Amino acid sequence: MTHCLLRLSCLFVLLVAPPALSQARANPPHDAAVQSWPLQGPREVPAPAAEQSGHRGLVGAMHRLRIFVLARVWNDLLTLPRAGTLGGPTNGLSWQQLLDFADGKRAFSHIFRPDQGLGPHYNQVSCASCHRHPSIGGESDSAAFRIHVRPPAHDPNDTVSARMFAIEGVTLEPKGDGGQRRRTPALYGLGLLDAVPDAALVAIADPDDKDGDGISGEVNRREFRAGAPTVARFGQKSNDLNLLRFHAGALSGEMGITNPLSRAKPVDTDKVTDPEVRADFVARIDGYVRYLAPPRPKPATKETTHGLSVFERVGCGSCHRAQLGDVRGAYTDMLLHDVGPALTDGMIDGKAGPTEWRTPPLWGLRHRSAYLHDQRTTSLTEAIRLHGGEASGSLKAFKSLATRNRTALLAWLRSL
Repeated sequence: MTHCLLRLSCLFVLLVAPPALSQARANPPHDAAVQSWPLQGPREVPAPAAEQSGHRGLVGAMHRLRIFVLARVWNDLLTLPRAGTLGGPTNGLSWQQLLDFADGKRAFSHIFRPDQGLGPHYNQVSCASCHRHPSIGGESDSAAFRIHVRPPAHDPNDTVSARMFAIEGVTLEPKGDGGQRRRTPALYGLGLLDAVPDAALVAIADPDDKDGDGISGEVNRREFRAGAPTVARFGQKSNDLNLLRFHAGALSGEMGITNPLSRAKPVDTDKVTDPEVRADFVARIDGYVRYLAPPRPKPATKETTHGLSVFERVGCGSCHRAQLGDVRGAYTDMLLHDVGPALTDGMIDGKAGPTEWRTPPLWGLRHRSAYLHDQRTTSLTEAIRLHGGEASGSLKAFKSLATRNRTALLAWLRSL
C-alpha cells in the first residue's frame, strides 16, 4: 500500500500543473452517475470516487486515478488506525477503497454551519459529533437523547424526533406527548451487513412461526418515496433500505441537511438552497462507514468458549445468529422480533410494532457504555432479563442456568 501511495504522490508532483489544478477546482466532478443509481440498492453501492467524472484528457485521467483525493487525504492516510482494528479500515481494501475510506472520514467529520444548511432544527453538527466512542465511527459517549414521536409529512407511518437545537431566530420543535431514549449505535462492520443479500434475510424469516419454535422474525419493508416496498435492514426498527439511505436519513433527520437520497423530500425552511448537499457527499460518508472494520473479539479462553456453547444452548443464537450470509461473528439476523412489553417504545415504524426491534449485532459489545435501544442499563444480566416475547424461552433457560454456566455466558458476551 505504501509503495502505491508513494508512486501516486510522485505522479501528482509530476503531472499537476497550476492550470490543470485550477480547471479541476472550477469544475468539480458532477454526480450524475450517483444520481442514476437505483433508488433501492443494490447492495455494495460504489462510492462516487470510483465513478468516472466526465473530465477528459489529463484532468480526466487524474480524476480517475484519484490524484485530487490523494492530495486532500494524504495526511489522513498516514495516521489512520491500522487495518482491521477498531476505527480503522477493514482488511484487504484496494488503494481506491482506502482513498474512499480516508476521504469519507473527512466528510463524516465535517462540521456544518447554518450558512451551509445546518438546521433549521438539528441534534448535532457532524456525524462524528455523535459517533465518536471509543473512536470515530462508534457510539455516543453521552447519554442518549430523548426521542419524541412525531409523524413526518412524507410518511405518516414513521417516527422522527423533536430535535434538541434550532438555528438563530427559529423556535425549537415542540416535543409533544411521550418519548423514548434511543442510543447512538456504533457503525463498525455495517458495510459487511449491507452486503448480505435481501434473499438471505427473507430465507430465514418466519413471520408465522411455521416451525413452531416461538421465534417469528420478519423483514421490514419500506418504500423510497413512491417506490415499491423493499427489504429494509438499518435503524433500530429496520426502517432504512440500505446503508447509503441510512446516511442520507441521518443527514436530514439529525442535522437538517437536505440531500437527494433521503426518504424525506429534499427541502426545508432555512435560507440555504435545497438540496444542501449533493448525492456525492452522502456517498463519501458511505465510503467511510462501508469500509469500517468490524470489532474484533478478545482471544478465546476456555471460559468464553464454554460461554458461547451456553449461549447457543439456551437459544439466544436463534436471533443472534453466529453467521448471516457470508458474515461471521456479528450475532444478528437483521430481522424484526417481538421482545415483549418491557422493551416497548409505543411507536410503529413500517411493519415494526411498539415491542418489535431489529436484532442488534452483538459484535463490539464490550465497547458499549450501556445496553438496549435506550441505554437504560449498564448490566448485561438486567438487559437479558428485560427480554420477553419471542425471547421468553431463552430467558427462562437463562434463569435456570447454574452459576458456572451463567458466569461463562456473561464472560463470553463481555469478550465480544
